[in-house]
Amino acid sequence: MLPETRNTLILNVMSHMQQTGETLTRACAEVGIGYSNYFLTVRANPVLQQMHDEAISIAQDILADQLVNIDKLVPDPKMAAVISKNIHWLLSRRQPQKYGDKITVQHETSRDKAIIARLQAAKRRAVPALDHGPVEDAVELSAPSERRTLELLGLG
Repeated sequence: MLPETRNTLILNVMSHMQQTGETLTRACAEVGIGYSNYFLTVRANPVLQQMHDEAISIAQDILADQLVNIDKLVPDPKMAAVISKNIHWLLSRRQPQKYGDKITVQHETSRDKAIIARLQAAKRRAVPALDHGPVEDAVELSAPSERRTLELLGLG
């Protein structure tokens, strides 16, 4: 297959996904290019890779829009419920940060880590300065008696 023909087919796949919201495998089948040929060509070209990422995002947005209008697309309520649950499941797996049920909060405390590192470094510097070794000429001090304490305080 000529490169121009393959690129045309790849652009047709992307266009088909953006118009219908269908999956990549379905769009490849509709256009008539193999899934592996599509990916080999897209991965080799950064511009096509960026276009592919945008096409996937748009296709997923179209699927999400179908959830809003499911009652107009499928008249049977039971079938509409099944289809909407399937679409919701697919979107939540493919883009959990956008369509997922759970909210994940990531908290990075780089300032705290820097402060703790500085405090530990200061502690390492201070500990050797405080450690003078054993003291041999220490004098034992005793506390004054209760009567002497009252005298010193002017109460006795």
